[in-house]
Amino acid sequence: MTDLNHWVVGWTDWNLALNATGGPNWSKNFVDSPIIVNPGKDEFYKQPMYYALGHFSAFILPGSVRVHSELSEPFLTLDLESVSFLTPASLSGLPHSIITTVILNKHDSAQTVVIHDPAVGYAEHKVQAHSIVTVQYPLPDAAES
Repeated sequence: MTDLNHWVVGWTDWNLALNATGGPNWSKNFVDSPIIVNPGKDEFYKQPMYYALGHFSAFILPGSVRVHSELSEPFLTLDLESVSFLTPASLSGLPHSIITTVILNKHDSAQTVVIHDPAVGYAEHKVQAHSIVTVQYPLPDAAES
């Protein structure tokens, strides 16, 4: 999320699929990957990172633009991160634009967050411990400009 909040426009996972020992790897620094391949059994296993990447891909459409969002007290100290995007109506397939906010809770307990958008008001949402949640809402046409 840090990268998304600092204007990254693309991201590639260098090791999308590796074997059970973290290879093959030319530099011998055996690591984890979103997909682990077991060629001996002709199987593959989807790791948690696979689903995290899929979560972002499902909700943040190509052409969406990151918009300013920030955490305020008391959330700054609770292992929460967030990033927000505007998807224009022309890309959303809907008659209105959409704001998408992704919230990551790295804390050991659930956290209740309040999302405030001056164009639409307030929304309270409980984010479970160690989870990623996406909140989407329509943006009034007048608020896009």
